Amino acid sequence: MTDNSKAIVKKPMEKIQGYLESEVIKNRFATVLGEQGSASYISSVLLAVANKPELQVCTPSSIYVSALRAATMRLSVDESTGQAYLVPFKDKATLIIGWKGIYDMAIRTGKYRRIEVHKLYEGETFEQDRLTGMMSLGGSKKSNKTGGWMAIFEMYPPKGQRSGMSAALFMTVDEIHAHAVKYSRGYDRKDGAWKTATEQMEKKTVLRLLLRTRGYLDPQDEAAMAEIEEETAGHDLPDGNSDFSLPEDVLEIEATTPAPDPVDAAFPPMTDEEKAAIKAKEIAQSKLL
Repeated sequence: MTDNSKAIVKKPMEKIQGYLESEVIKNRFATVLGEQGSASYISSVLLAVANKPELQVCTPSSIYVSALRAATMRLSVDESTGQAYLVPFKDKATLIIGWKGIYDMAIRTGKYRRIEVHKLYEGETFEQDRLTGMMSLGGSKKSNKTGGWMAIFEMYPPKGQRSGMSAALFMTVDEIHAHAVKYSRGYDRKDGAWKTATEQMEKKTVLRLLLRTRGYLDPQDEAAMAEIEEETAGHDLPDGNSDFSLPEDVLEIEATTPAPDPVDAAFPPMTDEEKAAIKAKEIAQSKLL
């Protein structure tokens, strides 16, 4: 009886492993990650599933789709990285992007000098110098209780300018959770991220809102995230047609660089090959002059 029970327990995991290691699925991951990268990535997906029994009752196809989306955005589903998570919803696995995943995608654009997310304790505030635009910590800490989160970014300046666009967003814990209650389908789940990784979700919400409204992400990454958020009924963020508006605490600092042009943002960045071709063309033209 014990042996039969063990066999039954193994079946879901074996089914998922067989699905992900099939030639068709391996080839699809290889298209995104290359052959070597795909093998190690599939192994990390299987490890994530093995470590979470709830995922083992999800359909193999939903695990595959969620994992491939993460791979497309160059994010790991290994929970220790904080980049992305495979989360079960009934019999389907869905993808939740972590705050570290959003941070890494933003840094990869090469547009940011710095991106920071700070915890403010009860009684503390962030204050902006009206003359210099510099931010400083104000108020006084009253307890170890989290009062809110501040996300800040500073972009590299355009050529010929000394400073780039900077912006910051502060939200209290109450504002963050009110937002989550309204837009996160899994907020009340006892095993959901809002209950098991509360601080990570708070940080993610503030950073995502700041970058979405004032910053820049690669258009392909932004489109992939928007698709995930739409399909999951906005687990963590509203869609573009919602009545959501930023809190009044959004600060524009040293706004010497305009926000990315929506028209430009519709086109993906040039590849290294395209940049090299343009450079070669410029060199050839200079020799003719």
